[in-house]
Amino acid sequence: MSKKSKLVIKTDSKNGAENIKASRDATNQQNLDQDKVHWVTAINLNDKNFTKKSNSKGECRFQAVVSANGKTKVDQNLTKILQKMADQIWRMNAIKFGLTSKADVELWMIKQKIQAILDADPELIQGDYCRNSTRQSIDEEVQMETLIKYLPNIQISKPKNGSLTLANGKIGPKAKGEREMSTARSIDLTAKTKSGVMAYLFCKYAGPVGSVTSVLQVDEANAFLDAAIVFCKLNPTDNSKFIALVDGYAGEQHLDSFNEKVKNYPNIFAGNCEQVIDWLNTQAK
Repeated sequence: MSKKSKLVIKTDSKNGAENIKASRDATNQQNLDQDKVHWVTAINLNDKNFTKKSNSKGECRFQAVVSANGKTKVDQNLTKILQKMADQIWRMNAIKFGLTSKADVELWMIKQKIQAILDADPELIQGDYCRNSTRQSIDEEVQMETLIKYLPNIQISKPKNGSLTLANGKIGPKAKGEREMSTARSIDLTAKTKSGVMAYLFCKYAGPVGSVTSVLQVDEANAFLDAAIVFCKLNPTDNSKFIALVDGYAGEQHLDSFNEKVKNYPNIFAGNCEQVIDWLNTQAK
């Protein structure tokens, strides 16, 4: 497990897609094991531990209130479970329970839903209801840890979100209110060689071919390369490197065309984790 997060990060291979798949699976299993504990607690809640508040917009918030050391407090983990299950009941099971609004959801309905999940096949059904690792920013974390493991002589860092962008031939924070910065591409990772050469990485995972997400990921990587070309044109003496790190079958299908686009710019490269590791090693010599 990564020391920097609660995610289960696997870096057994230089292949980023393989590591991402293994890490997603392991993290999903961990999420299921943890969530099942909260599910069991939820089905043992009393009505006095369950609250819901509605507003004029038809929104309804559900909470689990527990007692500890003589004080009552909101249990955030249980609250997330209750809210998620209530949302699913309103969205998918309204006919079964005869609901006309989300405010009609009661604790006994949530308990019935959770019990049905607990009674279901853990390998086929239960995983569909636990936290999903793909919504935990795991892919980029895996890519970073893979680079760290296989590039021991290069300093890999993750800038604070939004602190580094590439736009209009400049690297820096996105300026609020500046329309010309609307095309700024985020810099997800930096790599610094012992000689001081800096590389700026844009990281994406695009797995299934044809999904809307995979198309967007590829488009974003393409836009990053365009921004890198602008930088190199405006800063011909700058030795900074720019890398579009793209893992996953759908994304890797475009690597040849990406590199064809930047073939006249030796400081720009596109590749999967394994290719980026090899390329950065050549730059560090």
